Amino acid sequence: MTQNSFALAVLGMHRSGTSALTGSLGHLGVDLGDDMRAPHRGVNDKGYWEHLGILRVHERVLAKIGSSWDDVRPLPEGWWTEPSLAADRRAIVKILRRDFSGKRVWGVKDPRLCRLVPLWRDVFSELGCRSGFVMTYRSPVEVAKSLAKRDGFSPEKSALLWLENNLAAERSTRGTARVFVGFDALLANPRGTFAHVENVLDVRFPKRFDEAAETLREFLTPQLRHHVVAEKAAPIRFGAAQELVADVEAALRESCLGETDATRAAWEELGRRYETHVASYETAITSHVSDLQGRIRELERSLEDVTSSASWQVLRPLRKMERLVSRALEKV
Repeated sequence: MTQNSFALAVLGMHRSGTSALTGSLGHLGVDLGDDMRAPHRGVNDKGYWEHLGILRVHERVLAKIGSSWDDVRPLPEGWWTEPSLAADRRAIVKILRRDFSGKRVWGVKDPRLCRLVPLWRDVFSELGCRSGFVMTYRSPVEVAKSLAKRDGFSPEKSALLWLENNLAAERSTRGTARVFVGFDALLANPRGTFAHVENVLDVRFPKRFDEAAETLREFLTPQLRHHVVAEKAAPIRFGAAQELVADVEAALRESCLGETDATRAAWEELGRRYETHVASYETAITSHVSDLQGRIRELERSLEDVTSSASWQVLRPLRKMERLVSRALEKV
């Protein structure tokens, strides 16, 4: 890859419209690769637009540093310099060179990217390509409603995840080419949104908006937005994070209009406030998560003991026969 190649990395909290944004970029000619995660009916009907190979590496990286996509704790300081992650960084570079060499404008998307930006900055440096980050956000209330339906998360947990992902992405993209995009603006004015992205990042999409207008109109339908905050709906409370969430949302909204000295100062202050907020619960949360992870490891060991036992192996043909009989009866 060379300086003639431009990589777009889409960042955004889970359920924040990253799929709608990335799918639209695909319609504008941005190459997203062929190894795509399949759509999920009722959740992401039109696709996740996530590269499966990269998604698997991301999950492996988070597991190695004792985290996961739904972990509310900030990642350890300097986590990306861990020697154990060198192979994963090489795996990402190998995938990108295999799938995107020779592509003028290409992109990657995975909400996990919000917290993995430092690793990707090293990857882009190694590839020698130009790059830019597109940071999309959505109302924390709508995100919380979506996560409650899909994953059963409480508003308090969703708020902590929303803060961690948005603030981690903002902090680690400072000093890079980046642009902020609101989910509402994307749906209301896609033409203006993508013109803004091109202008701020100094990139030109392979297809002009007019060329892709019809397919974009069919793709960016109201059905992409499953949860809307109604004016008379009962408010969702985010507990101790309520005020911080509101102020971060305001900073994101202002940054979508363009970054200024005022927005940069606001992000500095919000970062300090978030560190103080995390310190107020981190010890208790860390202890709880460590306990849960220990229990999971115990269950995994117990399952491995059972499946490798002599009795399990002896009964294996009978279990297979039972499944075949059950399937046959279902067709009767």
